Amino acid sequence: SLRGSVLQRPWQSPGNKETAASACGLLAVTLSTISINFSISKAIELKTDYAFAYLNRGLIYKKLGEKDKAIIDFQYAIELDSNRKWSKQAKEHLHEMK
Repeated sequence: SLRGSVLQRPWQSPGNKETAASACGLLAVTLSTISINFSISKAIELKTDYAFAYLNRGLIYKKLGEKDKAIIDFQYAIELDSNRKWSKQAKEHLHEMK
């Protein structure tokens, strides 16, 4: 009936179950990423010289496609941790982005 097709949600039709599952998964990952990014930003706010936090926030920005923000955070990680592990990883990610 027309009423049934109008009220049917896209994820309820047999061909769209995978699409709905993918959308739900993507939403969960996005919300999780936002939550983690907020937590890392809070850590940076509390300890502004925390190179590891800048590296990780840079990775999140890189994953989200926010290249300019990622570059800034990678550069801070390098500056704060000039000859150590986090600096090396930040340099590698900067090189990949160029």
